Amino acid sequence: MPRTPEQNANIRDKRKAKIMKKALKLFAINGFDNVTVDDITEAANCSHGLFYHYFGTREDIYNELMKVKQEHYSKYDAPLTEAFKAGGKKGLDILCEYLEMMNSANEDAIYYSRLKIISNFATKTKESTLIGYDFLDGITNLIKQGQEDGTVRDGDAKQIALMFLDFANGVSFRRLFAEENEFELVSASLIKSFFDK
Repeated sequence: MPRTPEQNANIRDKRKAKIMKKALKLFAINGFDNVTVDDITEAANCSHGLFYHYFGTREDIYNELMKVKQEHYSKYDAPLTEAFKAGGKKGLDILCEYLEMMNSANEDAIYYSRLKIISNFATKTKESTLIGYDFLDGITNLIKQGQEDGTVRDGDAKQIALMFLDFANGVSFRRLFAEENEFELVSASLIKSFFDK
């Protein structure tokens, strides 16, 4: 008996969702530049034809993932927006609170968070039309503001920002891949000690 149109639509939706989920994990772990369409099709166990049926390029699937993040995981963006509005040391403190909040988030939220954090900062192809915010520049600016008002230690602001991002990426990576009984919450006060004056 042939499938109904609803059954066919359901199959298409499931195939697309599977490709997107595998792409999300690859981009979140490896960064945009280090993931190819071949990597995505291999992880999703699908043909290139099926991939291109849904997405024209890897930029298209990346941007669709970012749209899903904006639609379904926007509550995790609010503290980031607040941090960059607050500026300086206060903004850095909000980012540290955000890191602690992400320690208890579900797996997809962490993948989406990693995707956003490493999006443009990890992308060498700056002319690419990827949706996202360059967190390296944003955090560097927060540190510079804090240094100007005397609340953040002196030093190369970009190097301090890189350390902050490395810490965030390391915590989220360990959160995703450590066994539950091995995972211990890392206090954001540790990272604060590196930039507090």
